[in-house]
Amino acid sequence: VALRYSRIITGEQELPDFQERNDFFVNWQHIQDPKLNPSIRFSANVNAGSSTYNTFNANRPNDYLTNIFQSNVAWAKTWKFGMLSSNLRHTQNTSTRNVNLLLPQVTFTVNRFYPLVNPNKPATTWFRKLAAKTGASYTADFQNNLDIGDSSLQWQYRDYVASKLRNGLRQTLPVSTSMSLLNYLTLTPSATINSVTQFKTIRKSWIMGGINNDSGYVRVDTINGVRANFDWNVSASVSTRFFGMFFLNRSKFSVIRHTVTPTVSFTFMPDFTKPKYGFYETVQTSEFGGSSKYSIFEGGIFGASVPGNTGTVGFNLLNSFEGKTRVGPNDTDQTEKRISLIDALNFGISYNILAKHYKWSMLNAGMRTKLFRLFDINASIVADPYRADSEGRRIERFEWRTYKRIARLTGANLAIGTSLRKGGLTTQGNYDAPSGTSQELNMINSNPNAYVDFNIPWSLNASYNLGWTKAGADHLINQNLRLSGDMNVTPKWKIGFDSNYDFEKGQFGYSSLNIYRDLHCWELQFNWIPFGIRQSYSLTLNVKSAVLQDLRLSRKRDWYDFSAQ
Repeated sequence: VALRYSRIITGEQELPDFQERNDFFVNWQHIQDPKLNPSIRFSANVNAGSSTYNTFNANRPNDYLTNIFQSNVAWAKTWKFGMLSSNLRHTQNTSTRNVNLLLPQVTFTVNRFYPLVNPNKPATTWFRKLAAKTGASYTADFQNNLDIGDSSLQWQYRDYVASKLRNGLRQTLPVSTSMSLLNYLTLTPSATINSVTQFKTIRKSWIMGGINNDSGYVRVDTINGVRANFDWNVSASVSTRFFGMFFLNRSKFSVIRHTVTPTVSFTFMPDFTKPKYGFYETVQTSEFGGSSKYSIFEGGIFGASVPGNTGTVGFNLLNSFEGKTRVGPNDTDQTEKRISLIDALNFGISYNILAKHYKWSMLNAGMRTKLFRLFDINASIVADPYRADSEGRRIERFEWRTYKRIARLTGANLAIGTSLRKGGLTTQGNYDAPSGTSQELNMINSNPNAYVDFNIPWSLNASYNLGWTKAGADHLINQNLRLSGDMNVTPKWKIGFDSNYDFEKGQFGYSSLNIYRDLHCWELQFNWIPFGIRQSYSLTLNVKSAVLQDLRLSRKRDWYDFSAQ
């Protein structure tokens, strides 16, 4: 458990620029020994505090650059037939200063069971074989949610906070099976029944206004009381897998194998906006008599059923490519090596046969690969089969009819990254050691930036991100490069750096230089941020032992010392 409190005073109290800032942060990690009680588990991972704590107090780059904090305190009890779990969750965005709390989430799950199986009769016929694969499960999920700005979490605003609480119970019963068709196709039909009980609903009404009652507005009233809605859907998917082999003569690869996994799916759900269900109502929206439908569960924690009939046919095509290296005349082991060339190349689109307008969905495509076994590459695009007018608004006219192209590009993203270590390692896995308890290793792996490892002589991490989005008639581009790494200058000295560059703004972002000196039982650390709003430096000499962590000598100059000049 770590509790941190900060109080920063800038300026003089008698002057207009006087500011007093109070911040706090809490870290709590708890791991239960699994041998204590195998059927009951308890764990905690809490990272929470005021939104500006890391802005003004963080010393590590990752702490300062992270703007999302998440916490979870979990308890679970398991039986042979299922599990009961309870979670207290917390998500905090320091940029928007918004806090989302689940207080609590209680889930009861029944493991998959097979109601059509007769244990006294063997599955010999096709019907009994199908029944043996037909399984169902059950889930009941209760949530009490609060989504609010952090400034409102004060006692004097308790009535407002209580009005923002959203809670409800969702029950789900899925049933599915699978069968083989023609020995090459796999058919997976399924059906799902959903029931949602909520304790608040809304009612909308048109209120006339003005002197001559020629204008008005829609008023929304919250009604307390238990109401339930339900929906159901049926779906089926057919998939298969086939391979293509390409034999090469003049290449480092003797053969390239192409694996193709096509999937066709269908989902049907009826229209639950009909008056007989009572889930949707109609409200006047203008003084001219215009009206629209709305769900009485609108804004609830589980939302409302999707309006309109849904009959969606989905198409997905997954590709992967592997190559076998050719055995050279000088190779002593005489073994071929299999290398992945493209891990995944995916295309997906759907068509709603029951929709009245815009039946085709967006076309999504993505690729994931590792180039030269060093660079992780992820690329994705989003394209729209429908045209847009001069102002960028979507219109129901196909791109093919006008421009003879399948779709127009609306978004693209490219991410290239590598993590190099001595020896050519490209991934940074969890640290492991023959000594040390599981709790100590978990603490190191959860906070890798808080520890210095001289067993790695040098490291370099690089990531490049390029994103393009078309919003209306405007084009938005985000492009940045981040570099970090460290190096052992001597067996006791290590130097590290962290920096990023924004190409659109044409300037460096948060950058730091770190120097570490191992003094056996002591350690010396120097951190310098040379420019920017966080310009500062700190020099700390302290004892390594956690028991004597408060025995330290510090000399620092914080960012507010430079800004005061």
